[in-house]
Amino acid sequence: MLQKLLNFREKQESNITLLINYLFILYAFTLPMAFDTEKIIFKIIFILFLLSGNLKAKLIYALKNKIFQAMLLFLSVYIVWLYGSEHRDVAIWKIKEFASYFFLFPIFITSIREDFKEKILNGFIFAIFTSEVLSYFMMFDIKFSFITYTGFGQNVPFFYMYSQYVLIISISLGLILYKILTNSLKNNFQKFLYIGFFLFSTINIFSLSSKLGYILYSISILTVLIYLSKTYITKQKIIILFAVIVSTYLVAFNFNTTFHEKVHNIYSEMTKAFEKNIFVGSTGTRLAWGLYGMKVYLENNPLVGVGTSDHIDLVAKKLHEKKLTKEEKIWLFIFVNKYVPGRSTLHNEYLDHLVQFGPFGLFIVFYLFYQIYKAKSVDPYFKLLKYILLANILIYCFVNYFFILTQLGKIFFLLIALTLPSFKTKEV
Repeated sequence: MLQKLLNFREKQESNITLLINYLFILYAFTLPMAFDTEKIIFKIIFILFLLSGNLKAKLIYALKNKIFQAMLLFLSVYIVWLYGSEHRDVAIWKIKEFASYFFLFPIFITSIREDFKEKILNGFIFAIFTSEVLSYFMMFDIKFSFITYTGFGQNVPFFYMYSQYVLIISISLGLILYKILTNSLKNNFQKFLYIGFFLFSTINIFSLSSKLGYILYSISILTVLIYLSKTYITKQKIIILFAVIVSTYLVAFNFNTTFHEKVHNIYSEMTKAFEKNIFVGSTGTRLAWGLYGMKVYLENNPLVGVGTSDHIDLVAKKLHEKKLTKEEKIWLFIFVNKYVPGRSTLHNEYLDHLVQFGPFGLFIVFYLFYQIYKAKSVDPYFKLLKYILLANILIYCFVNYFFILTQLGKIFFLLIALTLPSFKTKEV
């Protein structure tokens, strides 16, 4: 009788886990598009997770995970450096934002089954494709009343910034290219669909007003080429593909007005910054934040930093010491978010951590990325996914903030969870 009860319990737990994984497919689809729906779906996943059994074993498994340990260390630094902080409310808000998705990671790594990983990833890629279709419609000022558009920009449907949107397009684009180059598609229809998606994404990236997107585009493609260079692709093919990438940029520069203007703006803003000491435009302001951020760092406790969330106020005061033009005043204080102070940033994840916490703050960011890089990935496709994620995020963090953006954080750590071996009770 007892054995029958145990068998029944195991069967029910197996069914719950199965249901969780089907919900993860839907979750991955809604994550980059329907933010409110995603939250509802995860609440259901969380309830089912509590009913799925082996919670103690799953907790031990999560605590042993090096990536999760690095995430906890990251969070701990923000908490410890609260001591002496003059902006505690803002700092606590940030900590809550990190915690809101850091603690989803144990559920990801202990609930996702091996046979569902590609299905979940395909759900995410299909969501990106869907959002890009909507982006094209938006270019022609066509919107659908039954869809809630939350994006910022003329043709960004859901994300709040161009840079966030091009980041996820770039990640999916790299995965699509891998499928095309490795001939792992089952039929001609799939090949046609994937090649169409790749071209679709290429045009979309060069149509968006994101300079970062133009860089990430080549980063994803080069990551795939380097990864495949030892197995699938000959040197001759790499040279041809590299030539195609260069040609794409040349064509975009000569025939795409948006791309041409952005390249011109970069040159113009850098010239003003270095020759005239005038910081305007998105490139010029980032140079100013970097310069004055480093001045604040060097003048205020370079060994331990200025404290959690204290850096923005200090950089703002340092900027006020400069005789600013009217145009500079407009641009340079965009980083001071009056509506959500916790999102105030120097638009450089590494500099934000260095100024707040000193060298150790910079260390914890790279330590987290290192643990992700070092983590075991068995499947070649998901191993590449890890490399594409790291390559894109490492570059992204140089010119923007990342961790405080909870939606990007959820996407990043869900996709990282897919690259890790699935949880098995006997392993604990």
